[in-house]
Formats: sequence, structure tokens, C-alpha cells
Amino acid sequence: MRSGLRSRRWLFWGERLRRNSGIKGSIQRRLTAPISRASGIVGVGRAAEEDYRRRFPNVPHFSIPYHCDLSAFFAIPPRPDAYRPVTFFFCGQMIRRKGIDLLLLAFDRLITNGLESQLLLVGREAELPQFLAKVGPETRSRIRYEGFHAPEHLPEYFGQSDVFVLPSRHDGWGVVINQALAAGLPVVASDEVGAGLDLIEHGINGVRVAAGDVEALYRAMETLILNPHLAGKWGARSRERAHDLTPAAGAEKWVRVFEMFARAAL
Repeated sequence: MRSGLRSRRWLFWGERLRRNSGIKGSIQRRLTAPISRASGIVGVGRAAEEDYRRRFPNVPHFSIPYHCDLSAFFAIPPRPDAYRPVTFFFCGQMIRRKGIDLLLLAFDRLITNGLESQLLLVGREAELPQFLAKVGPETRSRIRYEGFHAPEHLPEYFGQSDVFVLPSRHDGWGVVINQALAAGLPVVASDEVGAGLDLIEHGINGVRVAAGDVEALYRAMETLILNPHLAGKWGARSRERAHDLTPAAGAEKWVRVFEMFARAAL
């Protein structure tokens, strides 16, 4: 990036950067400095676009989120209302950055308060044992951990769920939210999840909560337990929204950006 692209027009495409300070912030600034010489910056979602605009205000900015093949998720049939209690689903690494500890604490409170629900977990185990040690035995009996699974097997687990939850402390995007929408699930995500800012219409197809706020996460999950009709209603809206996230839709957005730069070069 520092030498090979000096004589060429090029675009940078990236997720939102983490907010670092001190030594980490200094290193980050040095590593990202060449981006200022890009012909344009394409952020992976609105939050990334705004972040790069703040860091590099003199470069043209655009927003194109991740698009992926969602056909297997669109094929998942809606779950009948008879499927109760509500099954919350988390898919990702079982690490602190993903907020799995917060999810377990919120879920523990649901069970302690007598709110019938289940929690399905899929992903690399990582720190899960130490987080599980902080919740009660009754809560652990309502949790089903299925381990890591290859992407082609994930639709099976989305199809067993009613609500997708991603309470990350930081996620540049989070393609699992694309998948959840296509699967017809409402989504509860933190405001530090890039995809949540773009794809969740608060109170329409899900809920955004403050990152790190167990109380807010608990209240969002409680709402979906006490109002089970919302899962189907919000899930239908999610699936409608997902049609704008296919590879074909993404290609059209890239074509528009490339055409603009081609006209500017004439």
C-alpha cells in the first residue's frame, strides 16, 4: 500500500476500526496512514463510513456492507407460534469481545425470575466454561451448547431459534446478522455491532441496546418473552430487509461506485 499504489487510483474497503488510545492508538494511526492516499474509502456499513470520514475527511467516502449468499437461510420456514418457550440464539466465538458473558448474565436473570426460555449457543468454546461458572445450575440446564460448526451447517441452528442475540462490545460488522435476517429472526444487538446499526430498525425488526449494559439486554429479551407475537412480526420484517443483502444487490452498489470513479477520470 505504501509504494505499489502510489501511481494508481485505488479504493480502500474496510470495517470500522476499534477505538484505541495510548500505544495501541499510535500504532493504529501509523498503520492506517496510507489510507489517506486512497482515491476513495468504502466503509463496511454506515458506522465504518462515519469513522473513516472522521479520520480521513479529505477523501471521498461511501458505504457498502457485506453481502453474501443467503439462499439457505431464506429457505428456512417460519417457526409456528406453538414453538415455545422462546429460544434465543447466539452464534460466534465464546469470548468477552462478543459479549457472551453479558448474554449469560441476562439469561440467568430471566430464568431466576421465572421467565421460560432457552439459549442455544454455536461457536468455538474459548472462554465459555469460565462464563458458565458465573450462572446458576437451573440456568445452565436451559442452555444448549452445540460447539463449532462449518458455515454450511448453520441454517439448521437458525431454524431452531426464535430470536438472534449479538451483544458484542465491538464488532466491525457481524455477518451473522445478515444470516439472522434472512432466516426470518428478530435481532437483539448492541450499538457496537456495525451490522446492527444498518440492519436493525429499532422496534420494527429487533432492538439495539447499549454495549455492556446487562440490564438493557435483559429488558429486550424479556420483552420478546412476554410478547411472543413480536418474534413472528419482527422476523417477517427482518426477512424483507434481507433481500437487499444478496450478492447481486451488493454488486449493483459496487458498480455505481466504480462508474462514478470512471466518470471522474475522464
